[in-house]
Amino acid sequence: MREFISWLKHRNPILCIAYVCIIIGLFVLGKFLFLISETYNIGGKLTPEEMAQTGQVGDFIGGVIGSVWALAGVFLYFSALKLQQQELKSQREEMATSQKLLDQQMFEGTFFNLLKAQENIRNSIHAYFYWINIDNYSRIEEIKGEKHGVNFFAFAKSELGRLYYFILHYDSQYCTLDSLQAELELFNRSHEFNENTYFYDMQGLEELKFRTKLQYLSICYLIDIDYFNQKRRKEDITKKVTYLYWLLYSRYEFCLSHYCRHFYNLVKFLDDYNNKLLSGIGEDELEKRLEIKHKISNYLSFIQSGTSSSELVILYYNMLLFPKARALYARYNVFENLNKENLLHVSHALFFPDIRLKSEDDLKNRFMTEDEIENE
Repeated sequence: MREFISWLKHRNPILCIAYVCIIIGLFVLGKFLFLISETYNIGGKLTPEEMAQTGQVGDFIGGVIGSVWALAGVFLYFSALKLQQQELKSQREEMATSQKLLDQQMFEGTFFNLLKAQENIRNSIHAYFYWINIDNYSRIEEIKGEKHGVNFFAFAKSELGRLYYFILHYDSQYCTLDSLQAELELFNRSHEFNENTYFYDMQGLEELKFRTKLQYLSICYLIDIDYFNQKRRKEDITKKVTYLYWLLYSRYEFCLSHYCRHFYNLVKFLDDYNNKLLSGIGEDELEKRLEIKHKISNYLSFIQSGTSSSELVILYYNMLLFPKARALYARYNVFENLNKENLLHVSHALFFPDIRLKSEDDLKNRFMTEDEIENE
């Protein structure tokens, strides 16, 4: 019985019932004709009395067998409707599959165009950085350097590091190039010259040169001296770094804003596609959800592979000014390839607890045994 029920599940039960009705009708008709053939000569001539009696045969065939076959016709009709519904369902599924493929093709076309546009934006960046050079005789030379593409981000990171060291160790003072030059010349005159060492206080001279280069940042970034010193003394480290990044961002907004905004929208485009895919499946369909997660991770890897570590550092600190990007970048772990050591200080990895960063120790532990680490 169980085998019969299992057999029915794999077939159309309504169509099976219709076939059974037809077979029953044929069987009854055959049996009936066989029985009356014993009384009447079906193939021969019948008398009027026999013809009158056999009228009941037509009533039986029309009333019983006809009803059974009519019922079979009803079942065949419903079977045809069910088959039609199945075909329509198959067509809808094929159309849905085709639509998914079309949506994926459209997404990939747009995504890789946006990825190419991000690369073009980065490569088209060119900006000027200014710094000073001081020779052994304390002559100040102002230098202007043009940086392009990835080099811009590498130099911007270095510039941010100089600002960070500046605010940690020195107060900002009002100065000009002339006043800085005059301070160096005064130092030269106040120390005895020695032909072997140039100055008795070489360490003092080098410290003055270093401080002079940092004070030049006040000129270069038009720093508000009082506000800078207030931040230096009272604010916590997060607010200090936020202020410093604001100094860098406001000076180079013409290129940083375009780059960072387009990067955010690139990841947001991927996020919208991910939400669209997830909206079409249930919460309990874990296998499909994992498949979608894997697919999105593959797309994200294209973004990460085209982004240098210095770009990631700038994007990381950019979240201090634009917190809306933080939740999005954390959701997709955009900074998983950024080491803590690449930041201005490893403690800055705590600025965003939901952002996971790697460390050089993590990388070392992957390739070194415990004995090698201990021996090191």
